[in-house]
Order: sequence, then structure tokens, then C-alpha cells
Amino acid sequence: MAPPPSHSQTLLPAPDILVLDRIEREADRFRLMVRVEQEPVCPVCNQVSRSGHSHYCRYLQDLPWQGVSVQLWLTAGRFRCRNAECPRKIFCERLPRIARRYARQTDRTAELVRLVGYVAGGRPGQRLLARLCIACSDDTVLRRVRRPPAQRLAALPVRNLGVDDWAWRKGQDYGTILVNLDLHRPVDLLPDRAAESFSEWLAQHPEVVTIARDRCGLYAEGATLGAPQAQQVADRFHLILNLSSTMERVLEERSRQLILPPAEDLARAPEMAKPAAAVVAESPRPDLPPPTRSQLRRQRRLERYQQVAALFQSGLSQAAIGRETKLGRKTIRRWAAARTVSRATIPAPPAPEGE
Repeated sequence: MAPPPSHSQTLLPAPDILVLDRIEREADRFRLMVRVEQEPVCPVCNQVSRSGHSHYCRYLQDLPWQGVSVQLWLTAGRFRCRNAECPRKIFCERLPRIARRYARQTDRTAELVRLVGYVAGGRPGQRLLARLCIACSDDTVLRRVRRPPAQRLAALPVRNLGVDDWAWRKGQDYGTILVNLDLHRPVDLLPDRAAESFSEWLAQHPEVVTIARDRCGLYAEGATLGAPQAQQVADRFHLILNLSSTMERVLEERSRQLILPPAEDLARAPEMAKPAAAVVAESPRPDLPPPTRSQLRRQRRLERYQQVAALFQSGLSQAAIGRETKLGRKTIRRWAAARTVSRATIPAPPAPEGE
């Protein structure tokens, strides 16, 4: 009669490759003696070889069983490559879906350590894994977090794409960075900032559903040409920037209404309920408080804006205005295009009382 099938065999990382010989119980762990049964393939030329050379043993940490740690004593073989054109003469068996080269843990154990490290970090992850009967150091936890994944990110489908420019040389040469928003990792870099290169990249990735971009017209044009099926949205930074700019402009237009009255006026609140003519007749108007530091800064900025506007009206170029006023080119370009104080985001100084 044939022996019943072993349920322990089905718990191995790859039961179609590994064969369980026996299980040894020690004080603090299970030791599983396993061997590899597969067609040995040369990792260089990918040709099958059955010319044996020797055997070697690998010790791999696996997932625990019922609160007890498990170690695989895995016997694999070395083989001779009979391909005369292959530079590799002797190779070791690879263990797909079991462990990487030179690894001390199985792939599923390393993945668990990586996930714990992402959530808890180094030392907290080490303590948590010790409670799960997976002994490893905090340095090992951090190495698993930093280790690149087995599957390349570029091969994963990109559904939600973020696009922005980056500087080869600031102010002169720019490229384009493409980010997978689901993984929060860059997937590609384009050498220039152009609609043509962006549309060509999108044409090779028809799985893109959403494109988050800035207000640059080049990326809008490239997204329309390369991925007409994708929805274009503003990224988080520019949404907050638009909101803050709008709120700042609204508050600047109502800056006079936001100035608090002097303390003397607050103390005379009951009297302020009287008609204005009676209040003026009863008490003289107090002196105006000295301007605050913010009001002085606002006045200086207004004067500089008026100077830039006058130079621009006189026909000077933006570069000449920058040399004259010692201002940055972005500030001059924004002020020249604003034409008005409110659109230039320069708060007007409050008018004195009585106007």
C-alpha cells in the first residue's frame, strides 16, 4: 500500500519543486530536510544540463508553524554546462519562487519582513517579528525595505500618472519626470520638456486612465494627443497653490475691512452706537496709530511695483528692468503681466481714516 500523502509537503514554498524527506524537531525550531527536483537550466545560456558535478546545502528561514520557527535544509545540485559557447562551465541550481541567490530567507518570509519594516521600521519591526518567531536583526529589516522588488516597476501597468518638469540645468535645460501615483515612484525620465515626447510615451502606455499635471500647456497638449481617453486633473500642489492665490487676492481686495479699530474705539463701543456726527462733536478724533511693520513692507512693495510698471511703460525690456531694480525675472514677468495692484498680489496700503 502506498503511503498517504504528506500534508507537510503542501506547506513548502514551492511543492512542485521541493520534496520533503523528513522533519526534525529541535528545542526552538522545526528543521525540514528537503531536496530539489527540477530540470537544471544554465542561468547564462538557458540550456538544460543533466551532467551532475556535486551537491551543496542551503539553510533558509521560512514562515513559522504554530508559533515555532522553521528552517529549510535544502539540498541542491551543481551541474556542468555542456554548451561550448557558454562562458559558464559549472552552475548551481536556481530556486525560482523559493529564494533569491545568496538569500538566507525564503521569498515569502522576506516579503513579510519587508511589509513589517514598511509599517513599523527597524527596531520595532525586529521586536514584532520576534513575537512572530521570525528572528532577524533590525539591519535585516531595513535591508528588506530598501531592496528593489523582484518585478521591475517599469513593467507594471501605470493607471494614474503624474507628470512634471525637472531641471538638467535650472533656467536653461529641462526634462520631464513621469511618476506612478499608485506606487509613489518614478517610472521614466524624458530628456526634454516637449509635447511630442510626452505624447509618444503615452501612446506606448494605453492603460493610463488619469494624468495629474501642472498648468503647463505643453503637457496638456501632449496628454490630449497621446492619451485622449485619459482624464487630465491638476496635481495636489497646484490645487493648493490656486486656492491660496485666490484667497490671498480676495483678502487683499478687502484689506481695508480687515483692519481692526484702535483700542480706544473698542472701549468706546457704546458711544459708537450714536450717530457719527454726535460722536465727532463730543470727542476729538484720536491720533492715527503709527504704521505697523507689515504696512511698511506693503508700502515698499507697492513703490517697487509702481517703479517696475513705469519702466515697463517706458519700453524697457524685462532684463533691463531686472538690472535696474535688482529684482528676479519671475517677479518682473508676473508684475508686468498683472497690470493692476490686486493681480500682482501686492496688498495696497490702508488709506487713512476719513477717506
